[in-house]
Amino acid sequence: MLEISAGSISPQSIAGWVLIYALVLFIIGYLSMYLDKRRAVCNQWRISESTLLLWAFLGGAFGAKLAQKLFRHKTRKEPFRTALNFFAVWNVLLFGLLFFVLPTQTVMLEKAFNSVFQDGPNQQRPKQVKVNRGL
Repeated sequence: MLEISAGSISPQSIAGWVLIYALVLFIIGYLSMYLDKRRAVCNQWRISESTLLLWAFLGGAFGAKLAQKLFRHKTRKEPFRTALNFFAVWNVLLFGLLFFVLPTQTVMLEKAFNSVFQDGPNQQRPKQVKVNRGL
């Protein structure tokens, strides 16, 4: 699935890395909510809401939402709940951009770069011809 080559970046490799990023942040979002719930039950030091929301913002909102539903954690904390829902929508936009738009733009930029610098930096320029106008 992941194609890594020295010469070019393919859309498939970018999509693969985006999926890995999404999966890792899903797990981090889920585990951070789970750990915060366990610590709340045991009256231990808690994970701050700003840290939980940071992970949600970076891409872990769906994991956090799943943990919120499964463990009934922070379901009545209104500012937190609204922010988490907003970040879930943000994650849809973020991953849509990274998964669908970025690979096509990368291929277009790579083609443009290759057409400009096809022969490398030591490319010889054609000689200029002087026109004698009889002066």
